[in-house]
Amino acid sequence: MLSAGTVIGVLLATVIFLPVFYPLKMTSINEYLELRFRSRFLRLTVFLVQLVPTLVYSGLCLYAPTLAMASVTPLSVEANIIILGVVCFLYSAMGGLRAVVWADVVQMMVILAGSVSVVVVACVRVGGLQEVWDIAESADRTQLFDLSLNPYKRHTTANVMTMGAVLFLNSYAVSQTNLQRICAVPTIGQARRVLLINLIGMVAMSILQDFSGICAFATYHGCDPLARGIITSKDQILPYFVMDQMSFILGMPGLFVAMLYSGSLR
Repeated sequence: MLSAGTVIGVLLATVIFLPVFYPLKMTSINEYLELRFRSRFLRLTVFLVQLVPTLVYSGLCLYAPTLAMASVTPLSVEANIIILGVVCFLYSAMGGLRAVVWADVVQMMVILAGSVSVVVVACVRVGGLQEVWDIAESADRTQLFDLSLNPYKRHTTANVMTMGAVLFLNSYAVSQTNLQRICAVPTIGQARRVLLINLIGMVAMSILQDFSGICAFATYHGCDPLARGIITSKDQILPYFVMDQMSFILGMPGLFVAMLYSGSLR
């Protein structure tokens, strides 16, 4: 359902926002505010307001994956955060937009390879794709629709789709990172194609990662590593799966660590 919301958000960005922003060839998204309202003060104010959540979000992007990486590497959470921050800063500063885009391509290939490997190994271990799905279904992990409009329920079809639409409309319509990428494309027609191709990849990757979690659940459905004290956080279940079920495959733990780093740097 989150992926369904993603489709709505990206399509709105493509149809409504792209035709306005692309011809302006802006360097900063806040330039539009200055052009539209003829107020540099407004542009500066919005920049300062955005600065706080951007810093918080960047911190979370660095911190969250390191919880998992700390469980599969000898490095501490703090050391992983420093490494990620320094690497990302260096290749962005030295290579510019071209380096960022090509790094994204390589990182996505690594993420795809790691995710597919997890699904394939889990399905083989559990007894097939159908068996994985049956185990998840029996534990109510495959519910797709909840049409309740109760605002006190955490996850319903309505609020999850709304979250996906708003989140990705913001990301693809008015975010600085995507504005710079889209404006670097030669024509607006190509920019539209880039957004739509990216949408297909985003939805496919989202579904693949969701299924990776289902695979890990199916593998340990009768023996919870968290309850047994083998891991200390739910975030560590997938890294534990890799070390426990895939360490016999040459290079697989390293691929998974590379996948985590790639996800963080993106």
